Amino acid sequence: MHSIQTRIGIRSKLILLFVFIKVVPLILLAFLAGKGIVLLGSQVSERSTQMSNSVHDTVGKLSDVMTNESVRALDLKSRELIERLTTDTALAVADFLKARDKDILLAATLEPSQVVFEQFLRNRTRALIDPGTWVLSQDGKSWVPASSSNSHPPDIKPENPENQQDFNYRTPEQIYKRVERPLYHELTFVGLDGQEIIKVSATKLLSGELRNVANKKNTYARAETYFAELKNLKPGEIYVSDVIGPYVRSHYYGPVTPEAAQKAKIPYSPKKEAYSGRENPVGKRFQGIIRWATPVVKAGKIVGYITLALDHDHVMSFTDNLMPTEARYITIPDASNGNYAFMWDYLDRSIAHPRHQSIIGFNPQTGEHETPWLEASLYNGWKESGKSLDKYLASVPIFDNQSRNKKPSKELIQDGIRGLSCRYLNFAPQCQGWYDLTKQGGSGSFVILWSGVWKLTTAATIPYYTGQYGKTPRGFGYVTIGANVDEFHKAATVTKELLDHRVSAYDEQLKQSAAETNSLISKSMQNTLVNLLASSVAMIGIVVLIAIWLANLLTRRVTFLADGLQKIEQGNLGYRIEIKSRDEMGSLAESINRMADSVEISFNDVEQARKRAEEASRMKSVFLASMSHELRTPLNGILGFAELLKLDIKDPEQQSYAENIHTSGQHLLALVNDLLDLAKIEAGRMELKPVKTNIRALLEEVTSVHRIEAENKGLKFIYQIANDLPDSLICDPVRLRQVLNNFLSNAVKFTSLGTVGLEVEKIEDNLRFTVSDTGTGIEEELQKKIFEKFYQADNFLTEEQGGIGLGLAITKELVELMNGKAGFKSSPGDGSTFFFTLPLL
Repeated sequence: MHSIQTRIGIRSKLILLFVFIKVVPLILLAFLAGKGIVLLGSQVSERSTQMSNSVHDTVGKLSDVMTNESVRALDLKSRELIERLTTDTALAVADFLKARDKDILLAATLEPSQVVFEQFLRNRTRALIDPGTWVLSQDGKSWVPASSSNSHPPDIKPENPENQQDFNYRTPEQIYKRVERPLYHELTFVGLDGQEIIKVSATKLLSGELRNVANKKNTYARAETYFAELKNLKPGEIYVSDVIGPYVRSHYYGPVTPEAAQKAKIPYSPKKEAYSGRENPVGKRFQGIIRWATPVVKAGKIVGYITLALDHDHVMSFTDNLMPTEARYITIPDASNGNYAFMWDYLDRSIAHPRHQSIIGFNPQTGEHETPWLEASLYNGWKESGKSLDKYLASVPIFDNQSRNKKPSKELIQDGIRGLSCRYLNFAPQCQGWYDLTKQGGSGSFVILWSGVWKLTTAATIPYYTGQYGKTPRGFGYVTIGANVDEFHKAATVTKELLDHRVSAYDEQLKQSAAETNSLISKSMQNTLVNLLASSVAMIGIVVLIAIWLANLLTRRVTFLADGLQKIEQGNLGYRIEIKSRDEMGSLAESINRMADSVEISFNDVEQARKRAEEASRMKSVFLASMSHELRTPLNGILGFAELLKLDIKDPEQQSYAENIHTSGQHLLALVNDLLDLAKIEAGRMELKPVKTNIRALLEEVTSVHRIEAENKGLKFIYQIANDLPDSLICDPVRLRQVLNNFLSNAVKFTSLGTVGLEVEKIEDNLRFTVSDTGTGIEEELQKKIFEKFYQADNFLTEEQGGIGLGLAITKELVELMNGKAGFKSSPGDGSTFFFTLPLL
């Protein structure tokens, strides 16, 4: 029996055993059953995930719909409120003007005398908001009040707890300082021949001399023609003039500051420029009047005319202090934030605006309207026509294809002329919209993109129809208010952010629930597989009993071999297994003994080689570090003296020698630094200093240097940065800059014609930096060793290009130290592309 066992091999015994127990069918059955269970679990898990995603999408869409509807509702509500504010303001202006009708009719009933007229004017005053004194801020970039109030509004809280819900307290609106100003500049009694007989002045704006107003030159700004109109008036009828006043110029369209003056290359003289509210609170104001006149009747006959010159500031006060935001009112008009009100007359000319250079005025030398701010082609057409401005404008269409794509006349800007006449302001398309809203005496609003911001702009007719203003449905003119749309639905935007946060939290709950479901499915699958395995084990139990006698035999021999191998593994390399048979087990024992002989010899050789290599590596690192530190000090001295020589030596040839010394020293210092970095890396002492780094600023700094190098070689430098790039990156900026400089320097160095480029993009959780060139490329057989130390210098670097081949090797090591990966692609003649990625921390 023993001889039979020694002759039958292990392989034959195993085949007989597994055939005997029929294990193959059982394994196949278990495999198919297990596969079915796994497939079922996968399908259930996939369906659960789909349901979770479907719920997430539905909730997200519902959030978007709610937000959009909220934004729309807020926009509509805000539009209604601002339209109402515009209309209320227009009605208030009309009521104010109608009150002036009553004043002129009352004045016509008075006995014409100096004393009576003075008493009449003394009782005609109105409070205007005093903006106070403003000074240039300390940084010189804006204007600020000379004195600011440090008082804090009282903290008003509801005394009854039932009133706490959304309790909102506002301080009194009338908190601004007000000053009483005369309503009228003057009251005059004019004879039938136009000669002023009595004149009483409440201000010093108009001349106190008695003049003949039949002559236009004797009127304010030489622009009034009212006497010719007075002859046509019947008793009780009223004449009302346009807004009359000298035009005030400004070379600015924004804050008047030293910086703006320097940019415009003009002297900084804010007091000589037009007043523009908070943008220039010390400038020259538009000083306008509106004149009322009516016949004076005695004994049924007209014996003269009474006139009142209204101070135009009272009209502007209706819009100067309006703010279509939560603030409601402001002390000084401010056009810089885009939220402000202004006023136009019935011919679409600006008559009230935060920027007084925008108000249409007259040339006091000629008595004619000053040139309005024209679109460039319209201005050029006027100059080429040789006509007067009035005749030329009468020959061109009004509101002619107005578009923000058109540009204003540069010549008028240079002259400081920016008066707004909407009919010819062809670079402002909103003018046509205001006209459409008010041409029948109505009001309304629309949204327009202006200066890069979506704005709601309103217009409401001023229903004042006295005198010439009764000839048009638009009456006196119209009020407009402009407001940034984003201000309206800020609450909806905040709500959307809250909804997004809650949707995200709900999404996390769904994911967690799905994970728990998948975990239950997995556990159920495991239990099923365990039960299947248990049943299979039970089925083969009987076979195990039959195979015990073979197992005992095999176990003893295998255990004997295993014990021998364990002794060798534990370091007893001199141990050898005793050979007890000549079958496969005996052959295995002989093989193990031969292997032990070889291992023992190899271990001895390897141990000796390892010790020699470690000692050589240690000595090399110490030598490189010491040499690098020793060389840097004299090299810095050489570079310093070379710099001094270049500055002191006047002889061009000697300066060339000094330049060569300096350039060679810099090259040698760079080589020493590379060797020192290499020594630190190999010694494991290279330490990174990661900090929060402005990645865009770092990239701009690096590319600016290499762009100059590339352009000096006649190359085109292309720099592309993705829009979704984060503002900052946690990294070692010095080492990142070293990596980028190395790749870009190589790209410029090895490219003679074409382009060099840097592209930075975000890919998943990494930043990818790609440096490409159209240089000579790298041969395929050299590409496998491109990152090896000292390899390039012997293979493809020319004497002109220089280098010893450490740059790419150090660069790759630095990238890997920063948990990144570096690589490249290259084809001979087609250039090279080097890239590396860094994780977003």
